[in-house]
Amino acid sequence: MLRTLALAVAVLLLTATGAAAAGNATASLTSSSAARHAGLTLVLKPAVLRCGRPSARSLSITLPRSMHVPATIPRAAVSVGGRPVGAVKTDGTTIVLSLATPRIECDSIVIGALRVGLTRAAGLVNPARAGTYAFSVAASPRGTAWHGSLVVR
Repeated sequence: MLRTLALAVAVLLLTATGAAAAGNATASLTSSSAARHAGLTLVLKPAVLRCGRPSARSLSITLPRSMHVPATIPRAAVSVGGRPVGAVKTDGTTIVLSLATPRIECDSIVIGALRVGLTRAAGLVNPARAGTYAFSVAASPRGTAWHGSLVVR
């Protein structure tokens, strides 16, 4: 019981400070060539994970304006933490992932890295010009944000 209480307090403190702080995000493209279809893997650090799952209900990924994001992305083309997502919506270059929130009876809460994967089937197309492009990811409801860049050659 004391361990559970201590973990809960630690998570509250971390999420309270995490709402104001930005984390680091790294990006890997399956093809870094300009104007090519590519899969994208993002690694978000630090992330609060409960039983290996993100504590957020959704993630909003804002990609560079010069990157093509299709009007729809199949759920099967996206994973978060190696698991399927509940839903995928797009709005311009923003992709909103609704995360499945199963009932979990677990006391494991850790700070770690969260991997977000979009396969080539997602239909993303790299910017037409070589360069370094900024992107961001925001978690809801806690407001944690991560920022990073991707390189197109």
